[in-house]
Amino acid sequence: MSIEVTEESLTLQAKEAIERARNAVAAWSKLAPKERAARLRAAADELLVQADELAELVHKETGKPLAEAFGAEVVGLADVFAYWCRTGPALLKPRKGRIPKLEMPGKSARIERLPRGVVAIIAPWNFPIAIPIRNIVPALLAGNAVILKPSEASPRSGRWLVERLRASLGDVVGLVEGDGRSGAALVEANPDMVVFTGSTATGRKVAAVCAQRGIVFEGEFGGKDCAVVLEDADVERAAAGIAEHRLHDELAAARGAARRVEHGQLAHRVLLLRLRLRLLRRIE
Repeated sequence: MSIEVTEESLTLQAKEAIERARNAVAAWSKLAPKERAARLRAAADELLVQADELAELVHKETGKPLAEAFGAEVVGLADVFAYWCRTGPALLKPRKGRIPKLEMPGKSARIERLPRGVVAIIAPWNFPIAIPIRNIVPALLAGNAVILKPSEASPRSGRWLVERLRASLGDVVGLVEGDGRSGAALVEANPDMVVFTGSTATGRKVAAVCAQRGIVFEGEFGGKDCAVVLEDADVERAAAGIAEHRLHDELAAARGAARRVEHGQLAHRVLLLRLRLRLLRRIE
């Protein structure tokens, strides 16, 4: 038996997530930054107690080797919490602003960093914890609520993260699941900010909708780095490096060298031969 997913159900899911987040953020934003940092540290401790479970889940869902899943996702998660909880409260302190005394005599200025409200985070499949957590933690620390929309290609990792954060922090952490239609419904439900990581084509569409609706947008679009190999390079070493980075995280990392620019015909032929041999060995 299949369950049909309708546009109405996706819209309802997004609107309910936004409403819960707005209701929760009122009290959360009134907490002092140091208090929010303390609660985030406690939430991080709860997550790290289950580090092995998380690494195993990412390994099974994305195909990353277990060691890479642990290093990139779990260790990275711990670093993000530690950094922002240590430095964030000081960054959020009100400070005196500078104004031209001659133009505005007798005036003073004060700079405060205020929360935006509800931040929607649309995350990719390749780093299902490491990428969204870099946005979730500082957003929460600044007094916002967050709603994560994980990729439909790695939904269990995102759900795992949200369920555990919600257990510690409440409804200031929300979840919207599904494919691109769910992401579109979330944006159209009018969050106060959208953070998108994904393909260039989809990112441009999301940016356009945000611009039309006056929603603050931040995006990181996909791409591949170029490997430049000069004629006097060590061909064996160059081939090894390109093969390693091309296959990093099972072709998941956007920084993996997917294109080559070689200088000189002989170097070109030798490099391609070495690279083919390297790739065959890795695949076998």
